[in-house]
Amino acid sequence: MPIYAKAVSVTKTPRLLQENLNLEGLVINGVEGSFMAGVKIMDINDGKECAEKLYDIFKTRVYLYLDQMGMIMADRDGVLYHGYEPGLRVENTNGVGASMTAALAYAQLRHESLDDTLELMIRIGGLTMATGKSVSDRVGTLLANE
Repeated sequence: MPIYAKAVSVTKTPRLLQENLNLEGLVINGVEGSFMAGVKIMDINDGKECAEKLYDIFKTRVYLYLDQMGMIMADRDGVLYHGYEPGLRVENTNGVGASMTAALAYAQLRHESLDDTLELMIRIGGLTMATGKSVSDRVGTLLANE
């Protein structure tokens, strides 16, 4: 059974560095990722460097999401970037990581391709950021149409 983790804080994320923890993937935000990798993220290139370092540290696929920028995925095959929709208005970033992790699990259960998985994660993360609620009412509609 694949195990996916969501980093929840800079103080708790280091606990995921266990030799017997066989993660399939790690969802982590820019603050946590920057802390763990020691990379200050100012732009997409910094984000890509950070994601690569996180992959080297955790030895698992990394889904690094950055407010205002998008998602960077790093694994043994390289780095992929998916940006949020242009003009996204950020109302609230609470719940973005949780919604993206849920989208990841949903896509994996449906055996979606990596590209489709990343696209779903970024769309649901964007919907979450665009509302003052923890989860957008539009997420259910989006998933129903998948």
